[in-house]
This record gives sequence, C-alpha cells and structure tokens, in this order.
Amino acid sequence: MTPTLREIGAEFHRQQGHSLVISSGSTGKLYAQITHGAPYEVSLAADAQQPQRLEKEAYAVSRWPILACNKERRCACASSRAM
Repeated sequence: MTPTLREIGAEFHRQQGHSLVISSGSTGKLYAQITHGAPYEVSLAADAQQPQRLEKEAYAVSRWPILACNKERRCACASSRAM
C-alpha cells in the first residue's frame, strides 16, 4: 500500500499544493500508536477490524468505511479522527 500512497501523495501535492505525511506499518501497530495518542487525520487499513475497533473505542469516526475491494475480497478501509 505504501508505494500507492506515495503516488497519491505526489499527485495530491501537484494538484492541491499541500503535502501528505504518510506513516505506514502493520494495522495492529498503527492501531496501538493511535490508541496511545499518535496524531492522525486519516487511517487506511487492509482489513475492516482495526478501523471498526477505532470507531467503537471512540478514536475515530467512520464515514466511508470501505473504499475498495479487490477480487480476492481484500478491502481497504478508512477511518478519520473524530472532530
């Protein structure tokens, strides 16, 4: 997912003039960082469980929980910090 996010970040910067800071790692490690106070705006996960846990535990709000699924039913899920 990281190379794709870098491409998205570069295109976003080209079109909008804003830079993205991308932190990548296993969903479990990122979950632990978020629940211990790590700042974030958007969290993308390769599974639905961690974003659902973040939402259930009030670390995130999920407006668009599933962004895409491939033919093997692997899905990219997103959540964002509650504002």
